[in-house]
Amino acid sequence: MLELLRRNRRYARLWGGETVSMLGDQVTGLALPLIAITVLHSPAWQLGVLTAASWVPYVVALPIGSLVDSLARKRIVLIGADLVRGAALATIPVAFVLDRLTTGHLLVVAVVVGSAGVVSATAFASFFPQVVALDDVVTANSLNSTSRSVSALAGPPAAGWLLQVWTAPVTLLIDCVSYLVSALTLVGLRVSEPKQSRRRPDLARDMAEGLRTLLADRWLSSVLWCTTIMNLASFAITAVVLLFAATTLHLAPAQIGLAQGLGAVGAVLGALGAARLSARIGLYPVTTIGVIAFSAPFLAFAAIPADASTATKIALYGCCGFAVSGGIVMYDITINSVMVKVMPEQMRGRLVGAFSSINYGIRPVGALLGGLAAQVWGPRTTILAAALLGLSALIPLRRSPLRRARSMSDVPASTVSV
Repeated sequence: MLELLRRNRRYARLWGGETVSMLGDQVTGLALPLIAITVLHSPAWQLGVLTAASWVPYVVALPIGSLVDSLARKRIVLIGADLVRGAALATIPVAFVLDRLTTGHLLVVAVVVGSAGVVSATAFASFFPQVVALDDVVTANSLNSTSRSVSALAGPPAAGWLLQVWTAPVTLLIDCVSYLVSALTLVGLRVSEPKQSRRRPDLARDMAEGLRTLLADRWLSSVLWCTTIMNLASFAITAVVLLFAATTLHLAPAQIGLAQGLGAVGAVLGALGAARLSARIGLYPVTTIGVIAFSAPFLAFAAIPADASTATKIALYGCCGFAVSGGIVMYDITINSVMVKVMPEQMRGRLVGAFSSINYGIRPVGALLGGLAAQVWGPRTTILAAALLGLSALIPLRRSPLRRARSMSDVPASTVSV
């Protein structure tokens, strides 16, 4: 994988900026809900709303995809999205210092950051193939996932320690700086982006075309429903997992960060081994393993006894995270590589937008349901039920043409007719 970084300097620069941003995101991922729990003392249902707020903007990813398709300078879009996210997060420590921080403020920031994230993700899907050759897509996706995994390994322990040394709101400044670094990296990146046709986007037509094409193509639709079910279950758990760790298991922020960091080792190994494993056993078995590993360990996690020793709780929490993070990384690398190949360039923004509207749009639904369920049944039962739901994602995956593809050479290019 390192050979690609030496050979493709433009991708190395893009990868470097993204890696720094990922490290900052790990801090925010732990700090934002802990601000609600420890500073504002928010109840379970508000944690569900806060988690949902970051993903609600993905509901409108479909029209955003149409707009991105019509823009020639995706790099400028990515820079703007980084700056908006950094500025929004910077308002939280300012409000905290002024004693003006409220749950409503956190919700507004989450929506703004999530909206900029939608724009960035949609633009990146079109920008990425201009930087990386098709033959290098799997390797590049593995490198991206490795960075994400290493960030998840180092980020939570560092964030947990910083949260105890500093305050949670002030710690968010790290993510603000990371977005600035990412933007500056993109400023110096020179890429010849393909010229777009000078047409005014017809949002209604483009949205309908993107959604219709996505649902009609068997490669894309099977992946869509599998991933959507996993996200519904995952975010029901995400909404309450820190509440479960902090109030049921009575773990401190540094202990939670340590457990999450230990668990992230699985993601690193999954990222490093995904390409090799898929070459050995095939694309479909790797994705199946990913789905099972992503959901089943939560059954054991929810069974951790409250009266266990602190060391035992951290170890079991870390073991669960190890399997879950490794599973989702293997799944993501495989699926993202397949999608890059089967999507035609001229429709990528619309298809990614349609995919994100459903796949990411279900995340706030899962978070809200998780928060409400935890309010009624408690976080332990909620996590158990969501883990069982996640395993049902195997059903649409079994109907995918991916079952007949052992390697990327068996995946047809541009399965979508345009």
